[in-house]
Amino acid sequence: MSGRAGQKDERSEQHPVGTLFLTLLMLIVIVGIWLTVYFDMLGRG
Repeated sequence: MSGRAGQKDERSEQHPVGTLFLTLLMLIVIVGIWLTVYFDMLGRG
């Protein structure tokens, strides 16, 4: 079990582009939701 987990860690380190892309994608989604709520509050106010 621990050996398989080690291989997964090595694979993630070999492909940092995919991890970076997922991180940027999550940030874009979070910022998009935050801006939507922010402008919605401005519209109500």
